[in-house]
Amino acid sequence: MAPRPWRWWTEHKLQILQKYLQAFAKASMKVPERIYLDLFAGQAENISKETGREILGSVHRALNTEPPFTRIALFELPAKAKQLEQALRAQYPRRRDIKVYPGDCNDTISQAMADLASVRWAPTFAFVDQHDNEIKWVTLEKLARFRKRKQRPRCGSSSGRASTVADLNYARRR
Repeated sequence: MAPRPWRWWTEHKLQILQKYLQAFAKASMKVPERIYLDLFAGQAENISKETGREILGSVHRALNTEPPFTRIALFELPAKAKQLEQALRAQYPRRRDIKVYPGDCNDTISQAMADLASVRWAPTFAFVDQHDNEIKWVTLEKLARFRKRKQRPRCGSSSGRASTVADLNYARRR
């Protein structure tokens, strides 16, 4: 699949996201687990419409954050999900913590929450960057409930209270 072209404001938004991710990871570095959720993960490869340069998307920025996220759940429609997963496995062969959920995130979020139940205490960053109004309110409620019912870790580490849902959706301009 050809890289997806984006305009300057998307690149700017992703630079802001990268700063948020780095600050979040630093703030939660004392706990052994950190979760990243990307409800509209998109393609693995993106380019600037203005310059033709590669733009690192949200997934790559999360995967390159230090200290690293230990659980990464990505959501994308089936055709793109398979390509995204193949590209990420090739680019990050040592990362066994990546799970791509094919399908509408509104339908697959429950499965992801079930898969992550054992680490619901962990600091969780959810990136919800929709293009239109694809996200349903009930999906955001599920994300919020996931963190409310957290269980603290048994060993003496921090409870991982940090939780962020970032929707950095700028108005689309054409």
